[in-house]
Amino acid sequence: MRKPIALLLIGFAATASHAENKFNFLTTPGKLPKDIVPRSYLIRLEPNLETLVTDGFESIEIEVLKPTQHIVLNALATEIAAANIEIGDRKEELTPQFDPNQQTVSFELREILDPGLYTLWLKFQSRIGEQPHGLCLYHYDSQGGLEQLLATNLEPVDARRVFPCWDEPAFKAIFQLSVKTGIENTVVSNTPVSGEMPFGVDEKIVVFERTPPMASYLVLVACGKFEWLEDEVAGVKLRFMTTGGKKQYARYALEVTKKLLTYYTDYFAVRYPLPKLDQIALPSGFTSDTGNWGGITYSEDAVLFDAENSSEFSKQKIFLLIAKEIAHQWFGDLVTMAWWDDLWLSEGFASWMKVKATDQFNPEWKVWLHAADQKERTMAFDARKITHPIRQPVADEDQVRGAFDVITSQKAAFFLRMLENFLGEQPFRQGIRAYLAAHQRSNATTEDFWESLESGTGKPTKQIASAWTEQPGFPLIKVTTQCVGTKRVISLEQVPFMFAGQDSKPTQWTVPIGIRSTPDPKDVKYALLSKLSNNFDYPGCDGALQANAGNIGFFRVLYEPALFSDLRKNVERLPESDRLNLVTDTWALVETGNVPASSYFDLLENLGRDDSFAIWQGALGGPETVGALKLTDRLEQGQPGRETYQKYICSLFFPKLQEIGWDERSGENIETRRFRAMLIETLGFFGDRTVIDEAFKRFEKFRDNPASPALNLCSPVAAIVGRYSSRSVYDELLSMADSSRTAEQKRIYLRALSAALDPDLARQTLEYLISDRVMPGDACRAFENLATEGEHPELVWEFVTTHFKEMQQRFGLDRLSRLLLSIAGGFTDDSRADELIAFAKAYLTPLAMPEAEDTASLIRFRAKLKAKTLQAIDEWIKTRVDTASSDTMQNR
Repeated sequence: MRKPIALLLIGFAATASHAENKFNFLTTPGKLPKDIVPRSYLIRLEPNLETLVTDGFESIEIEVLKPTQHIVLNALATEIAAANIEIGDRKEELTPQFDPNQQTVSFELREILDPGLYTLWLKFQSRIGEQPHGLCLYHYDSQGGLEQLLATNLEPVDARRVFPCWDEPAFKAIFQLSVKTGIENTVVSNTPVSGEMPFGVDEKIVVFERTPPMASYLVLVACGKFEWLEDEVAGVKLRFMTTGGKKQYARYALEVTKKLLTYYTDYFAVRYPLPKLDQIALPSGFTSDTGNWGGITYSEDAVLFDAENSSEFSKQKIFLLIAKEIAHQWFGDLVTMAWWDDLWLSEGFASWMKVKATDQFNPEWKVWLHAADQKERTMAFDARKITHPIRQPVADEDQVRGAFDVITSQKAAFFLRMLENFLGEQPFRQGIRAYLAAHQRSNATTEDFWESLESGTGKPTKQIASAWTEQPGFPLIKVTTQCVGTKRVISLEQVPFMFAGQDSKPTQWTVPIGIRSTPDPKDVKYALLSKLSNNFDYPGCDGALQANAGNIGFFRVLYEPALFSDLRKNVERLPESDRLNLVTDTWALVETGNVPASSYFDLLENLGRDDSFAIWQGALGGPETVGALKLTDRLEQGQPGRETYQKYICSLFFPKLQEIGWDERSGENIETRRFRAMLIETLGFFGDRTVIDEAFKRFEKFRDNPASPALNLCSPVAAIVGRYSSRSVYDELLSMADSSRTAEQKRIYLRALSAALDPDLARQTLEYLISDRVMPGDACRAFENLATEGEHPELVWEFVTTHFKEMQQRFGLDRLSRLLLSIAGGFTDDSRADELIAFAKAYLTPLAMPEAEDTASLIRFRAKLKAKTLQAIDEWIKTRVDTASSDTMQNR
């Protein structure tokens, strides 16, 4: 019996899932014993920038839950000079026993402690480092001089590097900190300052108010010569802090903060729980954005906006980033996951909420439409062997660090969007509110979330959603149709989406599928595919059907040939999101061998008149992805068909640039401005002489008058000039990179240097990138650009592998390992995969090997793709070029 297309929430089989309980402290995973819990910490830190050591004093009120003779807590790279515990009216001196492998310190007591409250006192020393773990030292230039500041980076498991503590998220406690520092410094922590006391002539002690109960990784200490802008919203005091001379660039970020705090308070129906919110823009480098409660830190190049030198796209990135970190004040801080296997409850929610909030205030930015770029990157990862479930088992500290990836954050976010769309925006919101209200100031598990969502929506959410969080991958939905009378019978079948050569495991999801027809694209019907296959009735037989309305579903769609042909011919009648979905899905199916490459290029031909920036960016690839057209160009490197291929792409794009022109017009929307920049850069990189010449003319004008170019064109013009630069032009770009006023300018010129086709210039850039003239974070991005956009992956690979030890000291092994794999990912020849594995075994840690093997698999996959599709693409393009030439001759 067929089901009508409808919003069906009953009558389907529950999918398999792994059982998980609601939050219970005693049964929560973790390595520390549960017989003792901390209730409050009183911590004094005295960092010394000369010795790079922090002297610390700590008084911890602990509660013994069951009789024990052992105290075990976390400590790493720490020395304990003295320790004792108050037991009634006596003190017992304690001897620390460190276990570096377990990252713990333990104390053996003479007698058993009975249940009750006790005070543990510690005197310790911890280290200050220059890598983003623990308490970090930052160097930066300020008005020609070198300055230093300190800031913590404790997520996920680095609080133990600063002070001994129960460093697991379920051990929530109250913290009260005091910090000794120079009289000239400002100190920031999670709560407001309660008092300052002079200490000698040149120093002071800053004391902070007590925090609410919170996880140790949320503790913040930042200390330096800060300046700030301040404001207030709904009784919450706001500061956006920078290093000297930069506070004016934080004005936009502060305005964003005011909007978001108001919006989130209303959406969550829970007030922001602290009296203040500080946000700090730290010097660029290894800084990661951290949503500490009441004190968020950012890399300054990610949040500061210079109206005279920053592109409009920077505003979007700033809004999205701040929206994510402020969302963490509720998701992660107010309610904290019980253990790291439920990290998605923090990272996924914040990633979903940032787009939702940004779209609320800036609908003209079309952020959900452009989020498809991140979705494509996530689906590409999720279709590989290295993927894992959204909710994944985490056993130890090393696995915790690896848990912060695109599956935990981005896949979880897109899953939440799909779930919200299916359940309804208002019921879903009620579920979110129920979750926060029930678990605020405590911990929660995925099971707790399902329970709250079901209470808020009145629908069996867990049965629908559990498979999406408990198993890896996503489905490919196969669609066939047949007209029967006045209705169409739609047959839907689900199989795991996989690339060729992977083992397919029996997997099933409950999939909400929005279906629309081209005669009435606004009318979306829903089918809930809860079995491996099912048939549904759809009213009417006219028009073509599209089976992922709004590009909201996290799945691919394979249409039967006749249906795909109808869609291709009627593609212009679909909404922009659905056209984009058809483009990206079709290329993914080319990669898996489900459809021929000609089908993809036929589709682009039918979209030839389409002027959607998002669609053509989807074809080329965005900030997160390498799209079909750029990947094909990469496969064409060194091949005889490349010149013809590039000319064909230019023939698609040049008329579009002619239509919108080089110069911005009054009232023009941001989509058009971004589209113009993309067209110019693509045409320049693909060799269009007219565009290259115009880029050099505009660069010369800019050299004579820095205010001459539109800000949105600075990056493409510089990149084109860098790609075809002579020695003299290269030297000019190098000078501009050194003298850049802002981090954004610096990145623009580094990218231009990295684009150079001249191998000698590329070698000079490599040497420049490991010098002290470039911050490590900027250098890593430029290395990746040089390997791909500059078309010198072999030079970059040789340089990095030859200078590996030197670069390890500068970048750290973890970051260098990621960089190495990213560079290798640009190769398309099997031999490079073997070379990568050999090098990884010799120089990388065992923890990096799964990613190295995955990158090697990607290289081999692209080598097979090149062998399988390149000839067919060349023949298809040759046919089009020959036809166009013939038409031109006849017209003459």
